[in-house]
Amino acid sequence: MTENGELRLAGWHPTSESEDAVVEEVELPGDKRAYIVRCGPSGQCVASWRRRVLLTPGNYSFYAMVQTKDVAAIDDEKGSAAGIRISGANRTNTLEGTTTEWQELEFDFTVDEEIP
Repeated sequence: MTENGELRLAGWHPTSESEDAVVEEVELPGDKRAYIVRCGPSGQCVASWRRRVLLTPGNYSFYAMVQTKDVAAIDDEKGSAAGIRISGANRTNTLEGTTTEWQELEFDFTVDEEIP
């Protein structure tokens, strides 16, 4: 953890509700990595990268740098298009279409309960 209270998370794992979704981790220039979700031949997919983290009670912000290519929104109870959220919550941020630059998305949340 940095002195600003930031923590970079490694060890993400993919999950998919679509048989033909392509979910992979790739290397980027500058010693960086990206977590990619691509639709297969069907042209539609619901897939994500997940990471379990146990947090003490408090207020938190989850940030991710996101870039999209030809993303069309599929609305469901959790949100629409590409975005970030925590498990059990609805997305309040979305990106769709094509973005040429990386954009920062933020999801603010509160943990009320102690870890048993």
